[in-house]
Amino acid sequence: MVVKLLQLLVFIIFIQVNLDAQTLSPKAKNWMTEAKKLANKGDFKNANKKLSKIIDGFPQCAEAYMRMGSNYYSLGEDDLAERYFDKVIMVDSTFSPEVYFSLGIVQMRQKKYLESAKNFSLYSLKEDVPDEKKHKAQRLSENMTFTYNAVLNPKPFHPESLGEGVNSSKYSEYSPSLSFDESAIIFTKNIGQEDMYFSTKDSLDRFTVSIPMDHLNTYQNEGAHSFSADGRFMVFTACDRKESLGGCDLYYSNFVDGQWSKPKNMGKDVNSPSWDSQPCISPDGKTLYFSSNRSGTYGGSDIWMSKKSDSGTWQKPENLGASINTKYREETPFMHPDGKTLYFRSDGYPGMGDFDIYFSRYSDETKTWSKPENLGFPINTSGAEGGLIVSLDGKTAYFASDIDPNTQENLGQLDIYKFELYEDARPKPTTFIKGIVQDAETGKTIENAVIRITSLDHQQESSTFYSRSEGGFLGSLTAGESYSYHVEHPNYIFYSDFFDLTALDSLYKPYELNIKLQPIPVEETQAQVDSKPTVLKNIFFEFGSSEILPQSFTEIDKLYRLLELNPNSKIKILGHTDDVGSDQDNILLSQQRAEAVRQKLISMGINPLRIIALGYGESQPIASNDTDDGRRANRRTEFILFY
Repeated sequence: MVVKLLQLLVFIIFIQVNLDAQTLSPKAKNWMTEAKKLANKGDFKNANKKLSKIIDGFPQCAEAYMRMGSNYYSLGEDDLAERYFDKVIMVDSTFSPEVYFSLGIVQMRQKKYLESAKNFSLYSLKEDVPDEKKHKAQRLSENMTFTYNAVLNPKPFHPESLGEGVNSSKYSEYSPSLSFDESAIIFTKNIGQEDMYFSTKDSLDRFTVSIPMDHLNTYQNEGAHSFSADGRFMVFTACDRKESLGGCDLYYSNFVDGQWSKPKNMGKDVNSPSWDSQPCISPDGKTLYFSSNRSGTYGGSDIWMSKKSDSGTWQKPENLGASINTKYREETPFMHPDGKTLYFRSDGYPGMGDFDIYFSRYSDETKTWSKPENLGFPINTSGAEGGLIVSLDGKTAYFASDIDPNTQENLGQLDIYKFELYEDARPKPTTFIKGIVQDAETGKTIENAVIRITSLDHQQESSTFYSRSEGGFLGSLTAGESYSYHVEHPNYIFYSDFFDLTALDSLYKPYELNIKLQPIPVEETQAQVDSKPTVLKNIFFEFGSSEILPQSFTEIDKLYRLLELNPNSKIKILGHTDDVGSDQDNILLSQQRAEAVRQKLISMGINPLRIIALGYGESQPIASNDTDDGRRANRRTEFILFY
């Protein structure tokens, strides 16, 4: 639409501006005047008849060629328009710089991308043209060069409609979001106003007839939504409400007791007096990405982010920066559950024409975003592409288009499609975990336990989850890695363990964790000394040594904080080995390892009198020593908290 408007304005200029011309006879001058009048009335054919007479008698009249080219463009005859604009340059290359821009436009329409790029570039080098239009020509030249290479190197693209359950023949459907297992979809439908609709898959893997989310929809516009990983927190866009701070604001709702709560405005800490829309919640629930044209935006609209504090409040949004945003428009952010790959649409980077879809990857090492990459042709076209989302395994992308990608037929409204995303544009495959946190003694579920998961491969925290009222939690993790996790609650001894997702069978089958927390003992009797020990599953030593490995320090820090929070408590550190080696050597090694943990806690500030280190060697196995897994379980460090 932007390009078409630009084209129209250019050719109106051609019709209205009087240009220098070869000296004409009085009769030829009358023909020129009549040609102008006819063109202004839209009678381009008869106007060209007059101009042809001028050219027959005055073949060096550049203005006649220029107006002929303009008239043929208006008639949609781009090949003839190109011929006459070329004639202008042949007759007088200095006649008007506008002819180069005009030639670029008609060549672009004919998909002569390199020729178009050349003429836009020549126009941008002219001194006597407006800076703004010179910059437009530079961008168009970059777009045409990109388009030429993109068309020569198309990406695999075989889209299919989501079917009649989602798409209709009358209304537009767009802005899809999926459940982790792709069994349910929520999207926006425009039925004269924007509302949110919901559909699930049947036994044949087809989406059923969608139903409106009446508990959230109103007579005003609602849409452009995003859900937390566990599906219990939702952010969406609503416009022109009484309590809105701007034209469109972000609202949130919680899923409580089987239904969504009354939506609330996210408030002035997140929303602005400007346009705020298109939210996306990060997989760990800690960051909210959205598009806005608020103060501080580089251009038309930028991608912003708001981070959630430890207290649960959303902080003042930050601009994602110049590595993502341009002085044009960036919209529809989608952060994949891998937590690293961002998809968005923009009209500020070299592309196929209007809005194209791009992706960028975040580096934890450099704390920067990679240069955005265009998804390529034919995923991107000369039209305006909408937002795109990608499935958990990174293989399937979903998007909305008003052009049937298979037939190129203009549908008149947006439909939602899916396609297999090519390898280079995929995020890391991601799976999801779910679990429940319970009291080890009573079996009751525990609310608001904090589950922190750390990548053992990268030695950094990957995700943080919180158990709900029924003790459950759900979240996403990158597949193909190993993880440790720590579970904390003020009334319980922390729990730790690790798990391996390097050989996961199915990304859509959750890895399940059943966590039982031991209550912190009360200050009563010495009998607590003999209470059940807690295994420190993420304390590791060099083979056959008592040297603590660096990946153990997180675990020891948890132990330190437990002692700090319970200043009257004492602790036993218990070392154990498998049965490899002599009894005496194993007793010595287990004692040295327990003592190493004790010394580390002392170095952190814990009173030595509060810590007892004991080594039991191989005398207290918890599994058979006949297997590798059993021996691995027996090589452990435990603790008992007592008073």
